[in-house]
Amino acid sequence: MEPFTILLPFHLLICKPCQRAIPVDEITTHLRTTHKSLPASKRGDIIRACKSSTALWNNQHELQNFTIPKEPIPAINLLQAPLLDGLKCNSCSYVVRNIQKIQIHCRTIHNWVNPNKRGGDVRATRAQDVPWRSGVPCQQFFRGRHGSALFEVILPSSAHTAVIRQQPNQDERLISSFNLKYSQLQHHTTTILENEGKLAPSPWLNRTGWASHLVDLEAERLRHTTSLRATDGWLREKDGKLAKMLTIAWESLHRLVLQAQESCLYEEVGIAVLFEINRKAMDRKPNKPFEPCLERHTMDCYISIWKSLLGHIFWVYNWDNSDKPIVVWITD
Repeated sequence: MEPFTILLPFHLLICKPCQRAIPVDEITTHLRTTHKSLPASKRGDIIRACKSSTALWNNQHELQNFTIPKEPIPAINLLQAPLLDGLKCNSCSYVVRNIQKIQIHCRTIHNWVNPNKRGGDVRATRAQDVPWRSGVPCQQFFRGRHGSALFEVILPSSAHTAVIRQQPNQDERLISSFNLKYSQLQHHTTTILENEGKLAPSPWLNRTGWASHLVDLEAERLRHTTSLRATDGWLREKDGKLAKMLTIAWESLHRLVLQAQESCLYEEVGIAVLFEINRKAMDRKPNKPFEPCLERHTMDCYISIWKSLLGHIFWVYNWDNSDKPIVVWITD
């Protein structure tokens, strides 16, 4: 599941290049903004594999119950290197890197009274006079929001390694199941979703699922249903009756679009109506009136799009039921 891995026993999804944890519900945004070089199909496989499990922390609401380690643990090599300027409270596991924050914590939580009065010499305070330790190695799982508190770690030495060893059995089975799911999704993408060719990475196509939805239909026949030649969509029709009906419908559509354009001319509706047509928001007046005049090429392209859409609906509607895509036709 590159670039992600699972940090056990905390059940956190870790982005290895970024060296931080990512909630499952935020990996879509993270991949799109931080790892743009990944193909869209691969990003989709990663997202589906991660969201298929209930063993990971999914969102900020769940992370409100996430527990930061209370006792020092070996430094985690999947996270950023330990920071060496931590300040840890002597009475609890609270760790920060700001002197004002540790003072506020000790004063409000543990009723500490700062012996230094305003205007006094701060350098005169001895280290043993403060209820916290300085120079504490610390790390954090998340960069911000819930679960982002610092915690003390033990630096690598001969007695401690800089990794958290994975627990056997259940934890290893969890990672194994994720890798299996990811492999299955990769195979699914390669064999089915890539049928769209160069269009497969399109996020819109991935969302609509057209490739997998239409995989059992005749691709060439479907392409003919968007043709601007009335005879192309009737590979099995002999008398050409339906093609003639479509030609008449297209001619009617062409006249309708031209009439709609003419009805928006200044001579027909007046300047006030054109300003209202061009209004973008109810509370904001438009700066200029609507301009219905288009260049010939632009109008032809506009009409062609509507003709393709009308032709597809007309063709598919008249197919045999056994050949139609599974759709719901709205007749109301």
